[in-house]
Amino acid sequence: MQKNRRPYDTRGAASTAAPVVVIAPDKFRGSMTAGEAAAALADAVRAVLPNAHISLFPMSDGGEGTIEGLRSAGAEIRGRQVSGPLGQPVFARWAQLGTVHYVEAAQACGLELVTADEERRAVRATSFGVGELLRTAAEGSPRRIVVGLGGTASTDGGFGIACALGYGFLDRHCRPLPAHPDSLSQVWEIVPPAGAPLGDTELIAATDVDNPLLGEEGAAAVFAPQKGASPEEVDELESRLVGWSAAISRSFGRDVAGLRGAGAAGGIAGGLMGLCHARTEPGARLMIDLLGVPHAVRRADLVITGEGSLDAQTVRGKVPVSVARLARAAGANVIAVAGRIDRTNAQVEHLFDAMGELSAETRTGEDSFNDAVALAERLTRRLVTDWFRSTWGTGSRHDSDRSIAPPGVPCERPRAESAGRLHEVDGDRPYRGRPPEEGPQCCQLRGSGDSRDHANSISAHPVCGS
Repeated sequence: MQKNRRPYDTRGAASTAAPVVVIAPDKFRGSMTAGEAAAALADAVRAVLPNAHISLFPMSDGGEGTIEGLRSAGAEIRGRQVSGPLGQPVFARWAQLGTVHYVEAAQACGLELVTADEERRAVRATSFGVGELLRTAAEGSPRRIVVGLGGTASTDGGFGIACALGYGFLDRHCRPLPAHPDSLSQVWEIVPPAGAPLGDTELIAATDVDNPLLGEEGAAAVFAPQKGASPEEVDELESRLVGWSAAISRSFGRDVAGLRGAGAAGGIAGGLMGLCHARTEPGARLMIDLLGVPHAVRRADLVITGEGSLDAQTVRGKVPVSVARLARAAGANVIAVAGRIDRTNAQVEHLFDAMGELSAETRTGEDSFNDAVALAERLTRRLVTDWFRSTWGTGSRHDSDRSIAPPGVPCERPRAESAGRLHEVDGDRPYRGRPPEEGPQCCQLRGSGDSRDHANSISAHPVCGS
């Protein structure tokens, strides 16, 4: 419905209208955290649309950054020392929000916890520390535990988690096997521990991809090379997972080999599904709902998302796809900013109204990793300028009875009586939208300063995980 059109007057007329922009990127691995990316994109929008009402939602798909995202939702963050992916002690955090506890697998066995010079790191890496975190998170009998999966160094199908939870293992001759990654290929039967290690707690595996456990699209074939595995090691890991999934089927009557999402986090999802009756949910969608992004997007004129790489994996459950589909459903335009883009993938091309990649933005002396913040700002300024010039000339799409703004992080901007000037855009094209009303649900950050200063100190909103 088109009513209450309020044109944005670029000459400073007394209009209080301002575009509503939602910024919800994932991390750019190796160059920007989700919070840093969100702040860079917000600074770019403000440079072009100084009176825009901007809400920041640093995102995660269940992998790295999940705990930080939960902190912004008001979760209590706890931590303990656990075994890292190669057995070294690491400090890992988990979160509690209402009656739901959250574990981020990457905290205990993340890729960043191993170095490139570690010999056979992809084959040796274990998820044991994730099992230790699960045991700790299960204390106090939470109603539900959500395990965020993604960004792990291991490809053990959750064998390490099973070891930490007290499962035993026998070979085909009924001889006990040690709780060591090398035992994985010999497991014939899995012996559950006495009592339920997680009690009656419901377990959810929040997956960042929908790949199966085995085969050409499986955990070893697709993701192990990213973890440093050689072609020979990929074959070895695949063989281990074949035997492991057969042992799960033989011991518990659950065939997890081809289940959607079972290959997430090096097969941890499949292990949790087979051993602990876990059900899977897309991690990106879970975080989107938890942080209140759908409510914000319903009021948005423009949504900006992104991550390090937009490619075939993006369409299998990553943040930009989930955010783009949400924006499409709400009738908002959506822009993607990425480190690199696979433009041969038709699905990626059709998801967004506009895309830009940092790798194509570099100038002499610049590097898309080391200069990611500056490149993201410059690229986003151009994309937002083009969006305003070419798209918004038809007036407001919002009805006058829209509800108040959702929890989020509106970038601190003064509410002036005049809309002021639109930087970098000429002409007097109107835009669609009106500012959201302030209300008790809107978590505002007050004071001045660069948005990068507050991107990681988001005001807490009492979101309940129940």
